[in-house]
Amino acid sequence: MPVQLCTLLQSDPLNIPVQTIDWGHPNIRNGNAKEYNLGRKNAWAREHQLKVFAEAFQPIGFRITHKNAILKEMAEYNGTHYSNKKNKLCTPPKRIRQQKVEHPQENSDRLPSQLKDKHFDSYWQVCRDLGCVRYNIEK
Repeated sequence: MPVQLCTLLQSDPLNIPVQTIDWGHPNIRNGNAKEYNLGRKNAWAREHQLKVFAEAFQPIGFRITHKNAILKEMAEYNGTHYSNKKNKLCTPPKRIRQQKVEHPQENSDRLPSQLKDKHFDSYWQVCRDLGCVRYNIEK
């Protein structure tokens, strides 16, 4: 579902850039296997999170008043401190900044078949293997 939501957000007429997706995958959520070594084998299997830029999401907003107020505050802050930065729609592949260590749960039964027994160093690699339409268009 995160790939479909990401595609929807970045398509016309919304055109809302997705900054990143934090996948519930061992290489992404627990890339150094720290919690695994502490006895929490499935600590990596958390929810997925799509991160969007506040100023781009403002036209949609929230129906919950306090969430919308925070969104507005974040958008104003970004406009003041990052006014020169232009947020772009997802254009993978990007440079891999850090190689992740091999994680003992890369073959977990909790992973979908498309991701099982695979190693990932970045969120967009997971997107690619889950069928991201933008990845196939942009490469």
